[in-house]
Amino acid sequence: MLRLLFALLLIGPISQVQGKAQAAEPKNSANHRTQDAERSPVIVNDINPQKSQQDAANEQAKENREERRKDIELYLTGAIVIAAVFQALFAALQWIIYRHQLKTSMPLVIIDWENYIHIAPLTLDNFESGPKALVHHFNWGVRNVGPTPAFIVETSAKFVIVPSSEGIPKMDYADPEPYIGEPLFTEPKPVGGMNFYVRIADNRPYAEIETAYRGGKETLYAFGYVRFRDRYGKNHTTRFCVRYYAWREMRKEVDGFGVAGKKQNQYS
Repeated sequence: MLRLLFALLLIGPISQVQGKAQAAEPKNSANHRTQDAERSPVIVNDINPQKSQQDAANEQAKENREERRKDIELYLTGAIVIAAVFQALFAALQWIIYRHQLKTSMPLVIIDWENYIHIAPLTLDNFESGPKALVHHFNWGVRNVGPTPAFIVETSAKFVIVPSSEGIPKMDYADPEPYIGEPLFTEPKPVGGMNFYVRIADNRPYAEIETAYRGGKETLYAFGYVRFRDRYGKNHTTRFCVRYYAWREMRKEVDGFGVAGKKQNQYS
């Protein structure tokens, strides 16, 4: 019994000591953690300044590279546009030069005429001389002043007298006459055989017609065209319209034909 009491007395203080020790242990652990925390370095969530500067530099370099790439693309686009413009200008210049060369290499048939209309041409059917041989006629011809031969296809000419008040008459051309002959070479080679005669389209006597146009009441006009081919087979036409200017008295040195109208004298 005594042993039991002694054991209880011994166990009680020991239990209290252990309880106190256990109660003090959390405090000691907390103190130890606090001390450990004080001893350990403070961890800051901020970014490292050096790393931030490096990232900013990398970002700036990336932006610079992007801007340079855009500038290069812009320069290349501008260069392509400029090259295209120069190419278009060069092509246009080539086309102009080609057209000029083509035009300057074509034949150019022009009309010649005589400024004297009062003597009929000498033919096998007409050996008369004197007043009976006088007739109003238009004597004309063609010649080539271009660098290449011309091949005459057809001609047409009309010689009329109309009231002076009407001005230039309507260009109702005469029926075309086919021409078969040698090519019309460029000057200064001879162009013989290319002269044509057209009688006036009026059946009145010579004296009456003479009085009408010398008195200024009526005017003489001659008009027509010559159609020809070039060496490439392309057709061209030279048109003409001339007016006869006359004094009241026949004076060969001043009488004569002159071009009448610009539209009526066309080359195509």
